[in-house]
Amino acid sequence: TTGMHVHISREPMSFLQLGKIYAFMNNEDNNDLIIGVAGRSENNYCLRDNTPNPKVFPWMNEFGRLRYRRVNLQNHRTIEFRIFSTPDKYEDFMHKLEFCKSLVDYSNPGVVSVRDAEIEDVYLSYVYKNRHQYPHLWKHILTNGV
Repeated sequence: TTGMHVHISREPMSFLQLGKIYAFMNNEDNNDLIIGVAGRSENNYCLRDNTPNPKVFPWMNEFGRLRYRRVNLQNHRTIEFRIFSTPDKYEDFMHKLEFCKSLVDYSNPGVVSVRDAEIEDVYLSYVYKNRHQYPHLWKHILTNGV
């Protein structure tokens, strides 16, 4: 019942990367995609942050907010994705891990602009172009229409 949480090291990430990931994960327009990949809806342990400008969140209140967000930034050494249902098979586990990796890669400097970082179609285009790196994620997106 606890779901799957994924921790990723913060060390190689910039605040800009954190802001892009946080904005993407909390954009209301991305809910269907995020819920489809996560395998569950939002609950009290993985809430969407509706801050007016979530891109600035990592600079403003990095350690001052609740940890129960889709992406928890309260840990000093990791960022934590809290959105996933417990995987029941290998493919399910892998598409969830690849989703996290794809967001980290997508948020790298020079890959996508700050303005476009939270747009679902821009993200899906990135995943499509790099589908060989995220085969389980791409298959899940195609199979489930997310």
